Amino acid sequence: MKIRKGLLFSVLLVAGLAFVGFSPQSYAAKQKKNLVNDSGSCTGTVVGNVVVKKKGSDVLVKVKIINGTPNTRRVVFWVCQSGTGCHSGCGFVSLGNITTDGSGNGKFKYKGPAPFAGTIHFDICVGETSCTGGNYFSGIFAAASDELIEAPEGVIEGDPTLQ
Repeated sequence: MKIRKGLLFSVLLVAGLAFVGFSPQSYAAKQKKNLVNDSGSCTGTVVGNVVVKKKGSDVLVKVKIINGTPNTRRVVFWVCQSGTGCHSGCGFVSLGNITTDGSGNGKFKYKGPAPFAGTIHFDICVGETSCTGGNYFSGIFAAASDELIEAPEGVIEGDPTLQ
């Protein structure tokens, strides 16, 4: 039942943002960051990459895992950044799941409204609403302005790695 509630929440959030006409202007330029096997310090072995770019009125997110943990399902969390620390999250939402094959490789793609404006990062985690282990961290994606935002109402506050 937890999975259905989380998925329903994600769908409703994205639909609501689409309704109010949120535009991902701050992600107009393509940005690519390494995905690292995070041991808590947001550094570690590179296990893939994350790409964010504007696609029409939407944002396109591509996650690629190479030589990650084999046969593992993870949740891709879009996290708004509230400070300079790597896990200084002000809120997060699940974009969906990525599953690696027997070699530890996997791909994920999301195209739709951006859940948060401003500076963001991605946590790719084992766990439905938080990172219970095996966290992959994307690095911080810069927005067009340095303006920080507050988490929208109804979104899980904080960072999934700190839940």
